Amino acid sequence: MSSGVSRIYQRFATMSDAERKVISSRFKKPKHKKKFKKPSWRVTQYLGKTEFARQMRLHPSPPESILWGFLQVRFPRVFHRQSVMVGYIADFYAPRYRLVIEVDGAQHLAPSAVEYDRVRDAAFNKRGFTVVRFPATRVFSECALVLDEIAGYLKSSPDLNPKGSHVGSERDPGRVRATPAEREIPNATARTSR
Repeated sequence: MSSGVSRIYQRFATMSDAERKVISSRFKKPKHKKKFKKPSWRVTQYLGKTEFARQMRLHPSPPESILWGFLQVRFPRVFHRQSVMVGYIADFYAPRYRLVIEVDGAQHLAPSAVEYDRVRDAAFNKRGFTVVRFPATRVFSECALVLDEIAGYLKSSPDLNPKGSHVGSERDPGRVRATPAEREIPNATARTSR
């Protein structure tokens, strides 16, 4: 050891307990943020639906993650994931087609979950949404067939915002926009007077 370092240790050894506390408090390890823990289903009573949906988007289940990747490739900008609608969180939602896709894991086999899903589907259907459910095992084993079935549902449901149409938008399909003829300014001089 060098003489400078040994002097520091000698000084530390001769200090009182109060002095040692003051000096050692200056060199404490910084507190790191706790690692984020995946939300449990019981957390929904403490978080709002929107915040819980955000956490579910950050930490999707493996079948949801796989299906989301394929949906983004095959149907770009058609689906939203973990959307809060009608007081429930939909796994995947296509607003232009009013189509809700659910991926059911093992927890959906419990009798209470079956009843909850039935009530939830009825709420979606009452508001004009089509709900399609796929078991997680099917997403793992037959993902190509699942995507083909989703494509069939998209083709069979009416597109609320066809290309070239001036009615609605992807975010708000009920909003009516003005046609190009309605947007024209009747007084041509009003345009040039600026």
